[in-house]
Amino acid sequence: MGRNYQGKVIRSYSAGKPTGSASVGGLCGAVTTGGSYEDTGNFWDTEASKTATSTMGTGKTTAQMKTQSTFTGGWDFSGTWFMPYNSYPHLLWDKYSGGSGAETDPFRIGNAGDIYDMMGLSKDWDKYFILTADIDLGGAVFSKALIAPDINMSSSGFQGTAFTGVFNGNGFIIYHFTIECGTADCIGLFGGIDTGAIIQKLGVEDCAITGTTGSYYAGVLAGYHRGSISACYAT
Repeated sequence: MGRNYQGKVIRSYSAGKPTGSASVGGLCGAVTTGGSYEDTGNFWDTEASKTATSTMGTGKTTAQMKTQSTFTGGWDFSGTWFMPYNSYPHLLWDKYSGGSGAETDPFRIGNAGDIYDMMGLSKDWDKYFILTADIDLGGAVFSKALIAPDINMSSSGFQGTAFTGVFNGNGFIIYHFTIECGTADCIGLFGGIDTGAIIQKLGVEDCAITGTTGSYYAGVLAGYHRGSISACYAT
């Protein structure tokens, strides 16, 4: 906003870069309080905007803006928002490239952003997914399994939310990424796959999976698996 005249702004954020000669703010340039004016739960990225001040909101670093706990003031991360991997908050309706997650209408995964959405939405890991294109992850380096990772670095075995849904690779591949996990267990594209899960018709190429002494269960496609995997390959 350039100027807020007695308006109500709640639970919003910005990460753009504003320029101007006067009254330039990371979220808002100028305000007039009174009336219905409210400034609750608003944030802006001080690094991406290269703007240290704003008449509304709270400034945070890029790393903080990509951390869910930053967003205080009534943000709803159960029914309204979610945090994709290494990204700002997204609205729940704006996830994947379509689909509802049902068997007859699986979530469609067609680009790297969809993979990052999937990484941040553990509540969807019991749903149906279908790959609709080859996905290049651009050489990204991750510190744990992308989907269903181990979340307890100090205890051996799998602790976390396992994948129990259906992932149909549909004859496509996911490729060009690295996992450097330190001491995490259950390392792979999928960390923990539990009973009832189905992974099929998926290729995983051009990736490296590395752990250290003390990490257990590493595989390119899956670290720890108790479901059904068929017609898949990894290089």
